[in-house]
Amino acid sequence: MINSWAKTWDPRAPSKVEELLERMEAMYAEDVEAGHGKTSSVKPSIRTYTAAMGAWARSKDKLKSQRALKILKKANDMYKESGDEGIKPTLFTYNIAIDACARSGGDPVQSAQALKIAFAVNKAIMAAKLEPNHITYSTLLKAAGKLLPSGQQRNEICKAVFNKCLTKGYVDTNVLKALEQASDRDLYYQLIGEIADRNGHVHFDNIPKEWCKNVSDSYY
Repeated sequence: MINSWAKTWDPRAPSKVEELLERMEAMYAEDVEAGHGKTSSVKPSIRTYTAAMGAWARSKDKLKSQRALKILKKANDMYKESGDEGIKPTLFTYNIAIDACARSGGDPVQSAQALKIAFAVNKAIMAAKLEPNHITYSTLLKAAGKLLPSGQQRNEICKAVFNKCLTKGYVDTNVLKALEQASDRDLYYQLIGEIADRNGHVHFDNIPKEWCKNVSDSYY
């Protein structure tokens, strides 16, 4: 039910998901108290919390980045306290949190906060001994393009994210499209010059293997 609500664009989705999640947590707490924690059929997992974050990401709530971060922190704290692998945040979970930021907006203060959260989550990925992937990098670029006005600061962030992505071998078509949308035209062609023809057209099929060496072949 949580997953179904989370995948809709219904404005009620986040509140419905939170309501269901709280009910699950309460029922699980009752099972634990009764000594049935290990066999409980309503034990929340990281998939549950990730779905809840996805519901906020799809919402129109201006504070969706903070709400997603709150759920991520809750799951991470629960994992640290219990050591339960079933509640450990995955890379997909972290990427959903960054996506919530990339879908944010509002006034300059809200946008700045969302961008700050996006890059804090990126740091948390590495702190968790996971490796950002093509989805992480493309979503960070989307966040920069959405949350910052065009100019030097946005270009510097785009350049740093893209160069890191290239070094790690995670450049794919989505990364290139996100870079094109987020950066100034001159910077875009400067960064991807190797795969642009003399007319400035980009041939995505010609991405150098070194650039995308760690992207799964099945992704293309």
